[in-house]
Amino acid sequence: LTDTMANFYPNGIEAVIKKHPLGIGTVEDISNLTMFLLSDKSKWVSGSNYVIDGGYSI
Repeated sequence: LTDTMANFYPNGIEAVIKKHPLGIGTVEDISNLTMFLLSDKSKWVSGSNYVIDGGYSI
Protein backbone atom coordinates (compact mmCIF):
# COMPACT_ATOMS: atom_id res chain seq x y z
CA LEU A 1 0.00 0.00 0.00
CA THR A 2 1.05 3.56 -0.55
CA ASP A 3 1.37 5.78 2.52
CA THR A 4 -1.89 7.51 1.61
CA MET A 5 -3.79 4.24 1.23
CA ALA A 6 -2.28 2.90 4.45
CA ASN A 7 -4.16 5.67 6.29
CA PHE A 8 -7.46 4.34 4.93
CA TYR A 9 -6.59 0.70 5.60
CA PRO A 10 -4.66 0.49 8.88
CA ASN A 11 -4.90 -3.33 8.80
CA GLY A 12 -2.86 -3.47 5.60
CA ILE A 13 -3.35 -5.12 2.24
CA GLU A 14 -5.47 -7.92 3.73
CA ALA A 15 -8.21 -5.39 4.51
CA VAL A 16 -8.08 -4.09 0.94
CA ILE A 17 -8.34 -7.58 -0.54
CA LYS A 18 -11.35 -8.43 1.63
CA LYS A 19 -13.23 -5.41 0.27
CA HIS A 20 -12.69 -6.49 -3.35
CA PRO A 21 -14.55 -9.78 -4.01
CA LEU A 22 -12.65 -10.37 -7.26
CA GLY A 23 -9.28 -9.52 -5.72
CA ILE A 24 -6.83 -6.78 -6.56
CA GLY A 25 -6.86 -5.81 -10.21
CA THR A 26 -3.98 -5.57 -12.62
CA VAL A 27 -3.10 -3.07 -15.30
CA GLU A 28 -4.49 -5.54 -17.83
CA ASP A 29 -7.87 -5.57 -16.08
CA ILE A 30 -8.21 -1.86 -16.83
CA SER A 31 -6.50 -1.83 -20.22
CA ASN A 32 -8.69 -4.61 -21.65
CA LEU A 33 -11.78 -2.40 -21.36
CA THR A 34 -9.84 0.62 -22.58
CA MET A 35 -8.67 -1.23 -25.68
CA PHE A 36 -12.19 -2.46 -26.39
CA LEU A 37 -13.62 1.05 -26.09
CA LEU A 38 -10.94 2.39 -28.43
CA SER A 39 -11.62 -0.31 -31.01
CA ASP A 40 -14.22 -0.48 -33.77
CA LYS A 41 -15.95 -3.25 -31.80
CA SER A 42 -17.41 -0.61 -29.50
CA LYS A 43 -18.79 1.65 -32.22
CA TRP A 44 -22.34 1.27 -30.86
CA VAL A 45 -21.35 2.06 -27.28
CA SER A 46 -22.24 5.57 -26.18
CA GLY A 47 -22.89 7.38 -22.93
CA SER A 48 -21.98 4.47 -20.69
CA ASN A 49 -20.27 4.33 -17.30
CA TYR A 50 -18.06 1.37 -16.53
CA VAL A 51 -17.12 0.52 -12.98
CA ILE A 52 -13.89 -1.44 -12.84
CA ASP A 53 -13.36 -2.08 -9.15
CA GLY A 54 -13.27 -5.83 -8.62
CA GLY A 55 -16.72 -5.86 -7.07
CA TYR A 56 -15.91 -3.22 -4.42
CA SER A 57 -19.02 -1.15 -5.15
CA ILE A 58 -21.47 -4.07 -5.09
